[in-house]
Amino acid sequence: MVSNSSVSGAVKGRSYVGGVAGWTGKTVLTGCRSNCTVTGNDFYVGGVAGYAGTGSEISNSFVSGSTTGRSYVGGVAGYTDGLITLCVNNGTVTGLEEKIGGVAGYADIHNTVSNCLNKGNVTATGSGNRNGIGGIVGSGNWSDPASAIHNNLSIGAVSGRINVGGIVGLASPPLGAQDAWNNYYLNAPAGTGAGDVPSRDGAVSGAGKSWPEIVDLLNSNNPAGNDVWTQDEDNIPIPGLFAPDGMVGVFNARLKEGKYYTAQQVGEGTTATITGDSVFTVVFNVSYSKSYNPEAQTLGLDRNGSPVPLPANTSIIMLVDGVYYYKNLGFQMETILALGEFIKMGSLTEHYAPEQQPAQAVKEYLFIFDFSKTTSGIPTGTLKVELRPAAGTTTGLAPSVVVAGTNTYALAVSGTASSLNLGFSRTGVAAYDYKTDGQSYAFELVLLQGGVNVPWPAGTKINGSVLASALPYVFAAASFGNNSLSIDLSGCINPPGQGNYDLRVRAYACNDAASPREGYLLASGSSTLTITEPVQYAIRISAPARVFDKSTAAIPVSLTVNTLGPGTVKATLQRKYGTSYVNIADQTDLPVSLTGGGATLNIPAGYEAGTYRFVLTLYDAGGHPRAQAAESLIIKE
Repeated sequence: MVSNSSVSGAVKGRSYVGGVAGWTGKTVLTGCRSNCTVTGNDFYVGGVAGYAGTGSEISNSFVSGSTTGRSYVGGVAGYTDGLITLCVNNGTVTGLEEKIGGVAGYADIHNTVSNCLNKGNVTATGSGNRNGIGGIVGSGNWSDPASAIHNNLSIGAVSGRINVGGIVGLASPPLGAQDAWNNYYLNAPAGTGAGDVPSRDGAVSGAGKSWPEIVDLLNSNNPAGNDVWTQDEDNIPIPGLFAPDGMVGVFNARLKEGKYYTAQQVGEGTTATITGDSVFTVVFNVSYSKSYNPEAQTLGLDRNGSPVPLPANTSIIMLVDGVYYYKNLGFQMETILALGEFIKMGSLTEHYAPEQQPAQAVKEYLFIFDFSKTTSGIPTGTLKVELRPAAGTTTGLAPSVVVAGTNTYALAVSGTASSLNLGFSRTGVAAYDYKTDGQSYAFELVLLQGGVNVPWPAGTKINGSVLASALPYVFAAASFGNNSLSIDLSGCINPPGQGNYDLRVRAYACNDAASPREGYLLASGSSTLTITEPVQYAIRISAPARVFDKSTAAIPVSLTVNTLGPGTVKATLQRKYGTSYVNIADQTDLPVSLTGGGATLNIPAGYEAGTYRFVLTLYDAGGHPRAQAAESLIIKE
């Protein structure tokens, strides 16, 4: 293993040239920082490793120098047949021929490249093929089921001649959805040949999205957790390991409601009022009066001198010395936590175990307490947040949170398919609630019969929006109060059979109303939905006379009107200009009185010569348009 290595200067060679290692087999390189100018005349040139063989791992590493070679050139590794994760390349990557990437030049069959950022420009400058140039990986093979490329971001410019992509230049065989997901890029071509095709390398352009939006996208569907990515001091997304460090002082503590990844964002407050199922961030700056093992410190909530139990599904993230650790509770913990129980992010087994700190050493700890996925939250009252030594005393004031209770929600579902009412309500407390702060709301509708899901068929209309394909559930925007919703199955080719169904509705708080399940479930409700044979609607009209003389008086027009299905008819008068008909102001959706299969409509007095038409629309009892017909008319001089 090579760990916590820092190199600078210049490294030159022919092939197998790396800022930290030229060639590695089944070796771990972690915590490396390379500020070298790395130059190779031929192949396998990388900012950290030139060639990283099968079973290798490069993690938590940062490259700020330039990397130059002929082929197999990468900002982190020229070649990898192992794992590259939580790495950042900030330097330019330049090659003459092929397999040139911001993170890896070539990723072989056993590779996984995840949670990496490329900020450097990637360029092929030779006069040959210049083939396989990518923002993250130049060229690769992901045919092994265990290999993958996911949750990466490239914001450097990418240029070459053949198979150039924002994430991957050339994948052979082509990537599938199981191999690549949640990769984003800026400043790169959409791809040519087998390059940046979304269905092949999971790449999506970040153009038009804000940095916080991209951070949320990178943290979604992320096997390493939903808090891996944050923003640096310039607000650019970055793997959390590299969040900028804050100032270290003597004892000091600050606390703020919400989730933050730098001490600067927390500010100087020492208390916050939150709901019991919310999130808060606390920063401690500590000094040690004598030599000490930091992993023996304990963290917990205290009320009146007694530890507060932490409920099941509590999640705590710790940032110390630029490295993120986590602790997820699968069950309620009655006691305080030792810092040695925290596991390094990106690992399953590596616990926090730093070197012993000498007397007068200072350290900064940032903790994010997340109770948003717990069932009951933490109890009400004023709770101190304490970071303490395993033995002895602590000086200084502990920050505190005031827990005001939890918001409760209710959802009542009633009505019929054509006119549903969804009553969505909240009984709130005066406190910060992370689950709903700045969020929108959405309903999820699921149809069941006998406990079995019945897909919504293609052609279903939800508040007028048509489903293009069958879906197991559908979403609709929600707000507090009474929400009116209509479900129209009359346009379905294969509608559900007649009978009673269970309509289950869930209300979510979410960032994106199109993906509410990525947010928080607030309330559920259900009702019986009776589906009957769809009513058929049609309308047909004709005018015995269609040509009229211009008149200073209103012109009556007799129409024969035949309708199918119950409802009301409304008329709109239009005039033809060129090849288009345009509605006439104050002559739109006027009620039509039908008598004996006919109606008399009027063209108002004084209309100019030209071509007109009446458009008659049949509306159902809910006011939804069901059928339409038109008859054209001419007014002559």
